Amino acid sequence: MTTSNTTHTIRTVVPLPNYMLYIQFHDGACKVYDVKRLFTDKKVGERFRKLKTARGMFERVKIGEAGLGLMWDDEIELCCDDFYDFGKTVDFINIHGNSSGYSATKLKTTHTKKELHPAM
Repeated sequence: MTTSNTTHTIRTVVPLPNYMLYIQFHDGACKVYDVKRLFTDKKVGERFRKLKTARGMFERVKIGEAGLGLMWDDEIELCCDDFYDFGKTVDFINIHGNSSGYSATKLKTTHTKKELHPAM
């Protein structure tokens, strides 16, 4: 199910603790998506549970071609509409990071601008 006829494309993704993803879309929407909901899904659960069992795999999420989805490997990928439709809308977070990763300690569900700072 999509929220409109618009194709939503992903601009940025940041893996968060507890199998959550912070996603910024090109239209300005920001969502937090709980990947754990897929672990028990009858159709895709077996594939997505691999994100829990393969060490460090969840953190290797990347944006797919043209921003139309997210992927972890050749077997685990998901269309951006699922993230848009089922993600929780959150405020914009100004992301600061480098190759060492991001820290989600500043992410709260209040209604002010937030920042994610590089993990030390």
